[in-house]
Amino acid sequence: VTTTKHTPGPWCVEHETEIIAAEGQRIAEADTRSINFTGGEANANAHLIAAAPDLLAACEAATEVIDCICDGDDKAGCVRCLVKTAIAKARGGK
Repeated sequence: VTTTKHTPGPWCVEHETEIIAAEGQRIAEADTRSINFTGGEANANAHLIAAAPDLLAACEAATEVIDCICDGDDKAGCVRCLVKTAIAKARGGK
């Protein structure tokens, strides 16, 4: 897992495809030219990217709740694994 931290949220979308951080700096753009996305797809991708800090925080909170209720429950354990894998991927791991 990498030690570099992401740009703090919240992030938002401006001009359909630009992802803007809380301090107003542009941190990414969902490009419509190089990948042949339509404008709608690029806009949807931009919104998903902008939601990333909130999704990461939700996953981290969910693992705490799952840990409290898991108690050997296989289904909860599987969900916990999915959430932990997503958190690791968001933090630069595999």
